Amino acid sequence: MFRSTEFRDDPTVYLWKHLLQSGFPFVKVKTIAGAFDGVDISDWRELLAAQGYDVSIADRRWQKRKRQCRCRSRDRPSGRSEERRALHSAPALFIEPSRPDRIVPISGARRRKLIVLVLGMHRSGTSLGSHILSALGVDIVDKIPGPGNPAPTPDNPRGHWERWEIVEFHDRILGLFNRDYSGRFHDFALPVAWWANPRVAEIRREIVAFLERRMGDGYFGFKDPRTVRLMPVWHQILNELKLTPRIVLCLRNPAQIARSLNARERLDREIGEYRWLVHMIDFYRYTSNFDVSTVEYEGWFTDPAANIEKLRKFLDLPWQQSEADLVLMLSGIIDPAARHDDPGRPEASQPLVRTLYKLVGRADQYAAARSQIASIVSQFISFQQLQRP
Repeated sequence: MFRSTEFRDDPTVYLWKHLLQSGFPFVKVKTIAGAFDGVDISDWRELLAAQGYDVSIADRRWQKRKRQCRCRSRDRPSGRSEERRALHSAPALFIEPSRPDRIVPISGARRRKLIVLVLGMHRSGTSLGSHILSALGVDIVDKIPGPGNPAPTPDNPRGHWERWEIVEFHDRILGLFNRDYSGRFHDFALPVAWWANPRVAEIRREIVAFLERRMGDGYFGFKDPRTVRLMPVWHQILNELKLTPRIVLCLRNPAQIARSLNARERLDREIGEYRWLVHMIDFYRYTSNFDVSTVEYEGWFTDPAANIEKLRKFLDLPWQQSEADLVLMLSGIIDPAARHDDPGRPEASQPLVRTLYKLVGRADQYAAARSQIASIVSQFISFQQLQRP
């Protein structure tokens, strides 16, 4: 099926390992048979087995091609070049995943696992999104009430749906730099290269140990708006544990977030809008290389089916029950009475906040919006350097 090309122009050859570990459905016979110089094939059997493929199929095909090459070389003994010609003519090898009971785990070869991160500004619908993902089968919470609370608190009567261990880790890191959520300096930028601080490294190792104990083989994730501010340390954690993040960004009108923060914490509305701005700046500053799906809070009340379909496609989440049960599940979780938007304040008061909000809403689909966001992020970071307390 594939035209023979120089391997440097053919990612199915020189990136075969990366593609295989990312779920690519085949590997070429000529690649694993060593037809190209400079391509490491020493562990091809281990890699195929680790991804759940039946290595015997590949082995038989590979041995068959080798026998054909040897037969031809007896008639025309032209060495390795003849073998390469025969291998180049071989079609791509398609390998179906074997039955689970035939897969033998092989140490040293490991596929990157997925982890779902529900992010966004506080009061942007992250709790609702986390609750719905849990109903869809994502392992995202162990205890709904917060530490020391027998039941959800009045400010979030259906629960925060957070992993409280991770929230505590994040609070400890923020506290190291006097950036506690309830403190005066929370919205200021963190120190340069804060993640290299030995005390942060110690907490990072605790997070790694927690995830190693807690993560299973299924869909796993967590929700905490603080994560947005602390993504550099999560870059290290994801790399160390070989995790691939799938990020769900919960987006809500910043004017309504400011209203909600004012009602819950008596936070000045202008500061609430600025806090939303800081979180979005940090989000796009640190997640540009990850897969992101933006889900708008307002959509859960106007068109929940579109939001749920977007999440299911993005995360490849199966739903084994009927569509009627899916609708019933959504109606049981989404409570229109819990939405307290102020119709008298439809937009944020600060022009930059209004602009960024509109761009974020289009960023999933339009490269121009992402480019404009990148420009705003760059300028804002320069501005932050002048604000350090």
